[in-house]
Amino acid sequence: MEKDEHNLITDKSMERFSINTWVRLAHVYLKMTHAMTEHLRCWDISLAHFDVLMQVHEAEGLMQQELAHRLLVTKGDVCYLVDKLEQRQLLIRRNEGRVNHLFLSAQGRQLLDEILPAHRKVVTALFAPLSYEDHSALLSSLRVLDKALG
Repeated sequence: MEKDEHNLITDKSMERFSINTWVRLAHVYLKMTHAMTEHLRCWDISLAHFDVLMQVHEAEGLMQQELAHRLLVTKGDVCYLVDKLEQRQLLIRRNEGRVNHLFLSAQGRQLLDEILPAHRKVVTALFAPLSYEDHSALLSSLRVLDKALG
């Protein structure tokens, strides 16, 4: 009986700890997202559009469907984002049969060349309060959680 009571307390405290961790993670994520959104405003680009450009930059010729998978959004959301980036002449969509492949335009590449140095500095500044050990532990923990979530 005593062991069951101990497990119940441990389970309840772990539940509380997990909820507090989730709330803090969400809060920090929102603050970082806000900071990045403000930073990107200088180039008149949204965080979602920047994410698309970065994904295409990292995997030139990426299929739209794969982009949706990487961004964890619907195909419709990706279509909307790609349409807007095409209108701004930052992205090129090449249709090959039933598949659309995505490429950066010269303007898209130039915009990323402008943004990336400043972006790296902003991201580094956001994590500056963490020591190397804290940063490493956080990254390791997030990798474990990401893998467990699939």
